[in-house]
Amino acid sequence: MSVRARVVKGFLSGGAHIIITTCSYNRKTVKHYQSILQSFGGRGSVLTMDLDYIIPFAGIPENDREIDGLDERSELIHRRMFVNLL
Repeated sequence: MSVRARVVKGFLSGGAHIIITTCSYNRKTVKHYQSILQSFGGRGSVLTMDLDYIIPFAGIPENDREIDGLDERSELIHRRMFVNLL
């Protein structure tokens, strides 16, 4: 069992509202998480998989940097902000 599945089961059993994002949104994945909700969902728990958008607001500042001054650090910062964002 994946770490993700164990974390989801734990939170659902406590009645949490969880939003799952995945790069493989298909019937098999939906059924898998529905079965987890049915088996482990506590009172008031909710599992959502149908987001419209994710907008990251957290970021690492790069004050006083011009476009021609971007370097490897800048690339790393932007990669961290956009991990798993479609």
